[in-house]
Amino acid sequence: MVLEETLRFDSAEGADAFIKYLRKKGCKAHKKTVAGFFETIELEGTIDNFIAFLEDLLEREDDEEEEDWLDDEEEEEEEEFDRDAVEGRLEKLKKARARLENILGSHGEGDVLFTEADLDRHGDDLFEHMAQAVFPVMQQNLKELGIDLPPREQRREVADEEVEEAGIFLAVFDILDDNKLLEKDKEGNYRLVRKIPVEQCRVKMSGFGLGGPDQEELDSWEISSCTNIVMDSQHEVVMEGTVVVEFSVDDIEEGLIGLDVDAESLDAFYSAFEMKRLAVMALFEVVGGAGRISFEDLRERLKGYMVQSDVVEEPVKVTLEEDFLSSLVTDLRKLGYLAGSTENIRLAR
Repeated sequence: MVLEETLRFDSAEGADAFIKYLRKKGCKAHKKTVAGFFETIELEGTIDNFIAFLEDLLEREDDEEEEDWLDDEEEEEEEEFDRDAVEGRLEKLKKARARLENILGSHGEGDVLFTEADLDRHGDDLFEHMAQAVFPVMQQNLKELGIDLPPREQRREVADEEVEEAGIFLAVFDILDDNKLLEKDKEGNYRLVRKIPVEQCRVKMSGFGLGGPDQEELDSWEISSCTNIVMDSQHEVVMEGTVVVEFSVDDIEEGLIGLDVDAESLDAFYSAFEMKRLAVMALFEVVGGAGRISFEDLRERLKGYMVQSDVVEEPVKVTLEEDFLSSLVTDLRKLGYLAGSTENIRLAR
C-alpha cells in the first residue's frame, strides 16, 4: 500500500508508546521486529604511523584548498574532511604517545600503572562534562516542542584541564589494553604485564571525518581498514495511510516526544510523508472539484497539477503516474476516503 508508512525505534517500549498514541488519534498501527545495522570504517596501525598519516592529511588539505583543484561536482562526491576533528585527534594522539613513552620508560613488568578508582574518576569526569554540554541543547529542543525540562542538577564543576586529562588518560588506557599490556589484579589495580617500544603500540581509529582515504593510500602508511558492522534488532511501527491523510507534522512530533526513534528512519519518514501528503491533497482537490471523475480523466488532470491548498507555502506542481495513482486510489478507497467505480470516483466524506 503506497500510503502505508513506517518508523523504527531502538526499543520495544518506544514503539509500543507510539502505537498507543496513534491508535488514540484514530490511526491503526502494528509493530514488527526488524534487523538494524550500523556501519563504520575502523582503521588500525601503529601510533607513529597514525601521527604521520594525520599530519600528511592536514598538509595535503592545505595545498588542495590553495589550489582549489576540485570542481563542485567532485566536491559533492568526496567524503567530508573535518579539519577540526583531525587536528583534535592528532593533538590527542601526540599527547597520548608522550604519556605512553613516559609510562613504558619508567615502569617495569608487574608495576601498578592505574587503579580502578583512577579509571572510574576519569570516566566520570568525561561523562559529567559531556552531560553538561549536551543538556542545554536537549532542553532547547524540547522547549521548541512545548516541553519545559527542569534544570539539570549539576553534580560538580569539571574544569577544562580535568576534561583534557581524562581524555588523554582514557586514550592511553585503551591503547595499553588493546595491545594487551595491562592486567587487572584482585585488588582492582592495573599492572604492566609486558613492555614494548612505544612506536610498536597499535591504535584503532574511526575513519569518520578523514575525507575517505583509499586503501592504496592507507597501505603506504601500513594502516589497515575494516568495515565494522554492528547488527541489532529494531522495532518498526507500521502505520496505515490515515497517518498521511489526517496527521500533521506537529501531530507526529507530539507523539514522538521522549521516544527513542531512529534518526535516519525519522528523516526518511518525514520526506515520504510530505510527498504523499501533496499527492493526497492534489487528488482530493481534483476529485472534490469535479464531484465525480473517471480514473482516466483523473490521471490526465494530475499531470503537472498545481496544488491549490493554502497549506503549501510555495507553488508546487505534482504529477501522479498511472501505477502510483492506481495504488493511491485503491488505498483511499480501503480507508473510506473515496467511493464509486473506476468511471465515477468521488469523495466518500
